Amino acid sequence: PAPTRIVVSTNTPSGGARISGDAGLPPLVTKGPRGAVTAPVDVDPAAAVSSVEFRVLGPIEASDGAQPLRLGGPKQRAVLAMLLLHANEVVTADALVEAVWGEEPPTKARQTLQVYAANLRKVLNKNASDGAEHLSLRRGGYSVQARPDELDLDVFRQRAETGRVAHATDPRRAAALLGSALAVWR
Repeated sequence: PAPTRIVVSTNTPSGGARISGDAGLPPLVTKGPRGAVTAPVDVDPAAAVSSVEFRVLGPIEASDGAQPLRLGGPKQRAVLAMLLLHANEVVTADALVEAVWGEEPPTKARQTLQVYAANLRKVLNKNASDGAEHLSLRRGGYSVQARPDELDLDVFRQRAETGRVAHATDPRRAAALLGSALAVWR
């Protein structure tokens, strides 16, 4: 099969970051030319903090209840996009630098990444309880913790898979499920 390609674009009309590619496949492991990779995190996503909704199927957005969160500029949103593509995993700093700046990052890219991560931590962890955090610094990189119902990509995948399975026995139900999966895209 053809390899999956995910593109994080920071040059969008809205000034935010956008993800494009095949989102119907299992979470990706990223390996770039400099060997940047992601790795699973040993954390229970069900233990995540107050509910934040993350949206990556369209412009990158997050909200805490009805309140949209201020996620910063395009490159900072690209950092969040990459972390959300690998929710509940550690994403190395090298992988984030490569995703945001490409193969020839500026000399201060790692320091800028640390600033972006600190800004996102303040916003995403604002209402954290019991010391749990949505975005945290982990050994080897950063991680966003999100339950499946908090990330639109996971909601899409679950509905699409359920619709695919239902197709064999109940085409009408399958059509409704697949339609609800498509409705998640913005």
